[in-house]
Amino acid sequence: MATRSASTGVLVTLVIFVILTIALMVLNVLQFTEMKRSQSDLAKARSQSSVIGTEGEFESEDAKRLTTAARSANKSLLGYMLALNQQLSGHLTGDRSKVIDDKGVEAAAKEMGVEEGGSVRTLVQKLKASADSNAAELKGLKDRMDGIKTQLAAAASAAAKGGDAGGSEAMTKASQALADLSTATEAYRSETESLRKSMAEAKQDFDRRVTEVQNERNTTVEGLKTDSANLQTQLDQAQKRLSQFETGLQNPALLVDAHVIEVNGGDGQIFIDIGKQQRLQAGTTFEVFETTDQIRGSGDEGPRGKASIQVMRVGDLTSTARVIRSTPGRPVVRGDLLANAVYSPSHRYRFLVHGKFNIDGDKFPSTAETDLIVQRIKDWGGTVSGEDRVTGDLDFVVIGEPPQEPPPLSPTASSTEVAAYQAAKAAKDQYEKILGDATKARIPVLNWNRFQSLTGMSD
Repeated sequence: MATRSASTGVLVTLVIFVILTIALMVLNVLQFTEMKRSQSDLAKARSQSSVIGTEGEFESEDAKRLTTAARSANKSLLGYMLALNQQLSGHLTGDRSKVIDDKGVEAAAKEMGVEEGGSVRTLVQKLKASADSNAAELKGLKDRMDGIKTQLAAAASAAAKGGDAGGSEAMTKASQALADLSTATEAYRSETESLRKSMAEAKQDFDRRVTEVQNERNTTVEGLKTDSANLQTQLDQAQKRLSQFETGLQNPALLVDAHVIEVNGGDGQIFIDIGKQQRLQAGTTFEVFETTDQIRGSGDEGPRGKASIQVMRVGDLTSTARVIRSTPGRPVVRGDLLANAVYSPSHRYRFLVHGKFNIDGDKFPSTAETDLIVQRIKDWGGTVSGEDRVTGDLDFVVIGEPPQEPPPLSPTASSTEVAAYQAAKAAKDQYEKILGDATKARIPVLNWNRFQSLTGMSD
């Protein structure tokens, strides 16, 4: 009888050992898969960021000279290049806000008559010299005309005093010379006016082409700026997630926020080892675990332990809590571990709070209820971003009720209705952009219910 009991005990022990070994293998495979996925995301983000500039380009002599000049001007490289572009644009077009494209300017200058290897400045100097020459020639013609007029006056005076054939002949010659000079002057004036008109048309065409190139360049630059910001956000988040994941693998105890130091079975009170000095607030909830492996192996929705407790009273270094959820047969005992996916006694999480919330359940979301959440985060020890966009330093995005898609406008809509439609449409687009950017950057997104369950905040 004793032999059979011993054999049974060995068999049970062996089965338990095999099950634990298989579970450990599965857990290691899952952890390795997640690590590879994080590394792949990081490599992808770095590859996409190379679109902005290659390592070879940044190491070129031109890039180094620009970088040195930018530092001397106490500006970033992009800021320095934008300033140079503004100066060039101001000189060429009179509008410093336009972006100059070298190929577009070269093509337009060629159509204006700039010779190959020449410059707009050379063309302008040539035109100015031609205009000065024409002006000098015109002045000479005017002087000749004044002389002829003098001769005519003298001839007319002589004729009035008794005239002679010589005076009459001189007057006839002077009149003919004056007519010839008038004809030449009119032809010259017509040629000059044609030249001015051609220059004006060439300048208008040049300005139009430059504007087209600049508009296209501006659109491209804005797109690159947006892509760069998105890529940087993704890269920052990928590095952050990978760092946190690797840290968790090496030391899962870092995921523990507190410990159960005593359990009062009589009244169900739980005593924990954190308090006001760790920025703990009454109402915060924690999940209860027996080992760190259970925390590390929790699902994507966040840690789920054998029980949930809620802090009721907060002291300086210890606090009192009560059980709000439990698992039959697995009571909370001294030494159990406590974790909250949002709270940390050693780190101030950064939040983006966006949209309107419906905390009181009246089906009317409001900004006043949003303010309550913002104040709760600050009281609890977190920080709230002042920007209404996803940035690389965020830990969580708390998002309100999704805005309704505004109905189409009628053809007879008033200016007030148009403004309301545009505001509603902008709110809807901004909501979807923040949600999409946070998802792409793998930043946890919490609605009101999820935020409430993770922080212990109640209405």
